[in-house]
Amino acid sequence: MSPAHDTDNVERTSIQISEELTDESYEQKHRGDSCDNVIWRLLEPTDNHS
Repeated sequence: MSPAHDTDNVERTSIQISEELTDESYEQKHRGDSCDNVIWRLLEPTDNHS
């Protein structure tokens, strides 16, 4: 995780997501990841869009 994604000193908010999305996001987690980590990874640009 890059320093731009350091979440130790940021405000928090809650979002509601479906149980299905919760299950899908859990499958994307790596050991020690939070849901925040998963969302940041999904938002990072990839080379697959070219």
